[in-house]
Amino acid sequence: MAPQRPGAYDPRPSSRASNRNKNNKNNNTNHTNKNVKAPPKLAAELTAAAISKKTPDWFHISGIPVRPLTAREARRAPPPTSSNKGRTLVKPKTQVEIQKEKMVGTSSNNPHYFRLPYKRGQVGHGGEKKETKEPVNKDHIFRLHSMTKPIVAVGLCMLYEEAIFQIDDPVYYFLGPQWKKENMKVFSKWVDRKACTYETVPCKRDITMRHILTHTAGLSHGFDPSGKGIQVDRVYAKKWTKPKHPSKMSEKERAALLKNDPSLLKSYVDGLASMPLLYQPGEQWNYSHAPDVQARLIEVLSGLPVDQYLQQNVFDRVGMVDTSFDVPLSKVNRFTKQYTYTSPIVNEKNKNNINEWNRNNALTFPHVGSYRVLDNNSYDKQYLNTNRPKLLSGAGGLVGTIHDYAAFCNMLLAGGFAEKTGERILGVKTIEFMTSNHLPNNKGLLDMIIDPKVQYSETAANGGGFGLGFSVVQSPVVAGLIGSPGNFAWGGAASTIFWCDPIENISVVFFTQVLGMRPLNQLRAKLGSMVYASITDRRLGAAVAPATSHVLQLGLEKVMNSSGGCSSSSSNNSKL
Repeated sequence: MAPQRPGAYDPRPSSRASNRNKNNKNNNTNHTNKNVKAPPKLAAELTAAAISKKTPDWFHISGIPVRPLTAREARRAPPPTSSNKGRTLVKPKTQVEIQKEKMVGTSSNNPHYFRLPYKRGQVGHGGEKKETKEPVNKDHIFRLHSMTKPIVAVGLCMLYEEAIFQIDDPVYYFLGPQWKKENMKVFSKWVDRKACTYETVPCKRDITMRHILTHTAGLSHGFDPSGKGIQVDRVYAKKWTKPKHPSKMSEKERAALLKNDPSLLKSYVDGLASMPLLYQPGEQWNYSHAPDVQARLIEVLSGLPVDQYLQQNVFDRVGMVDTSFDVPLSKVNRFTKQYTYTSPIVNEKNKNNINEWNRNNALTFPHVGSYRVLDNNSYDKQYLNTNRPKLLSGAGGLVGTIHDYAAFCNMLLAGGFAEKTGERILGVKTIEFMTSNHLPNNKGLLDMIIDPKVQYSETAANGGGFGLGFSVVQSPVVAGLIGSPGNFAWGGAASTIFWCDPIENISVVFFTQVLGMRPLNQLRAKLGSMVYASITDRRLGAAVAPATSHVLQLGLEKVMNSSGGCSSSSSNNSKL
């Protein structure tokens, strides 16, 4: 826990209170009348993994209600065959209300299907690493990329609960005068794009904490170094003075930074303040480096480096044992490979049908290309370096396991209470506040994005707004995604994704490691179709009962052709 400022109020209960509550709960359980009929069993966790010869996939869902199969349903359950190897059928009384298969056709070029046997009390099995044939399981460590962002937002909002800042405070209160509107400029137009000369206009208003938490500050993410679409990205590429890589520092420089800026966030964010803004603060939405600013704000407000703060206040208290900015030597054997997706080459023979849907590629369409492993890339060097100083990016620097992230999502759904550790992380009203739409006048993302063709987003622009660190669904109908109003979510560059549904009381976490999947939002859409099809425990419009601690496992099995061609589940493209 970060040191408290004098007079600061900590709304979270003490560990003693938590233990007292646990003891009371246990006492109540021991004295429960055995004649009282138990409520229907509901699942608190539902985990699955997709077997793939190309990419390791893990899939975790929590909170889906279950019931035993009836005798009639049990008779219809398919028997084990060579095609469902590794799937252990259990007795009818322990099976979920559905034991079904979602089948997609086969072809000589790319036979594949997904099988979804829903079971309770069975441990899901993982994917397979192509290189070593080693099973991928719940202990394997993945790059979170942009799924770092919601964790950092939660860390910052814990300080909001202590009244250390208010949501509309200008950030220059904490980051210095370089963030004052008088010292900031807004990009106007190019004088010469190739030479990176441009005109600016004065900044009309100060950037606030709300702007930083909602990607409306006028910052960008640097995805377009040409500057043809997002102009300031070229300025970032050409003129942003970033901290030197530690390997290029002298011993004296490293010693100074180790004392004053071990995360390199101070020099990184100070450099960002000198860049022109893409637009006037609060007037547009653009995916950006704002979570790096959030990470620096955590350091200033808490007095701790961001890695130490998150370790003490989030990871330890939620039970995220493998989530970190580093992959130490003892865990390297659990660190997954990363892949890149390549679209198929169009030629005279296939140009008329290569991108056409058919039953043979229905589940993977439009991702009908190939995959290759990325070895020794800069990301891995960054993760494997456990020394400081090192840039600890709040926008995409964390790694972790799927069970760690599932614990994080379950904490959010539980109103800020971490069931794994018995700790309260946030108040329920704070989470409701964070997952409300904070865009001006309740606008949607499409209303705030000037050019959706070039301005990247992790979520559908239609039917959605943005909260404090999360995308928020306003209308599933407009978004074209099955789900509930109020769903909150985000994703990562390697096609990872999560969402939480407070109405149905479920959370979904999907992990794989594939860069470059396009078009956007396909994984969320297809995964959502399968997940929501399993909710059959209530009548239309009936209230959803709260989840309990019973466990449901979902086995998601993907069969590949003998040639090793990959049929990946389709994924939304994500960047850092």
